[in-house]
Amino acid sequence: MTDNTSIVLNNVSYAVRQGFFLQPKQIIKNLSFVIPKGVSFGLIGSNGAGKTTTIKLCTGIISPDSGEVLINGRPLNSDHDNRHAVGLLTENQYIPQYLTVTEWLSFLGTLSGLSKHELNESMSTQLSQFDLTSLADRKINSLSKGQVQRVGFAQAFLNTPQILFLDEPMSGLDPAWRAKIHSILLSFKKSGGTLLFSSHVISDVLQLSDMIAVINCGQINWQGTMADIMNVVNQYQVIVHAPSAHVLESRLQCKEMISQPDGSYKVLIDTQNINEVLQLGLKEDISIYSFSPVYNNIEDLLS
Repeated sequence: MTDNTSIVLNNVSYAVRQGFFLQPKQIIKNLSFVIPKGVSFGLIGSNGAGKTTTIKLCTGIISPDSGEVLINGRPLNSDHDNRHAVGLLTENQYIPQYLTVTEWLSFLGTLSGLSKHELNESMSTQLSQFDLTSLADRKINSLSKGQVQRVGFAQAFLNTPQILFLDEPMSGLDPAWRAKIHSILLSFKKSGGTLLFSSHVISDVLQLSDMIAVINCGQINWQGTMADIMNVVNQYQVIVHAPSAHVLESRLQCKEMISQPDGSYKVLIDTQNINEVLQLGLKEDISIYSFSPVYNNIEDLLS
C-alpha cells in the first residue's frame, strides 16, 4: 500500500459462537476496503449489519478470524504502537460512573501512552474545545447524555490522533452541539485527519462523508462518493397520456402509477422496461410527455 493509505481491510472475516452448541455466526465476511489519508468514510447500514464490529476490528478491540487490518500501513498486531495514531468513540461508552471527568480522561490518556505533561496540556485543550472545563470535577453519573457524549469526544481527541473511529457519534447531542461537532470534524479532516464513522442519521453522512459504504450482513453492498450516488439510475419517471389506467397497465410493466389533474399519468418504471416505454410512443392513442431518470439516494441504497 502507498504512504497515502490510512486504513486497509483485506478480506476480513469475523464470527461469534452462540447457542448451546456454540455454533459460529458470521458477523463480518470477506470485508475489504481502503481509506486514503485525509478522507471521511461514512459506514451506513441497518441494525446488525456489522458497522460496530467493523470499527472494533479496525481498532483492535477484537481480532479477525481471517484477513488483515492495516493502520498507516502496519498490521494492528505488529510491534509498532498504533495508540498514538488512533482516537475512538464507541456508541456505548463504558465509563465508571464514580469517576470524575478529569479522572476518566487522565486514565485514558495514560493508556494512550501520553506523558504527564502531554496529558495535562491536551486535557486542558479538549476540555475547552468541548465546553467541559466547568464540568471537569463532576462525576460521570451527574452528567446528561449529551455531556457524556462530549466527554467521549474529548477522550477521542486527547492523543491528537491521525485517525478517528466514531460509532454513532451524534447520539444524544442537541442541534447546537451537532453543528459544532460537524465543524470540529470537518476541521480535523481539513488538517489531514482520516475519519471512519457509522451513523443512522442521513444528514450527518451527507455533510461529513467523502466516501460512503453500505454494509449489510457483514459485507459491502455498495461503495462510492456522493457524486456516484447521483449517477446511479435504476428507475425512470414517465409522464404519459392514455385513454385509461387500465389500457396503460395492459401495455406497460410499472412499479407505480399516479393519475395527474390534467388527465395524464405519472408512471415509475425499472430501467429494464425502457423498451416498453419506447414502444408506447408508437401507439396512436398514447402520448409520452416526459421521460426522466430517477437517481438513487442513500435511503434507496439501504433498502
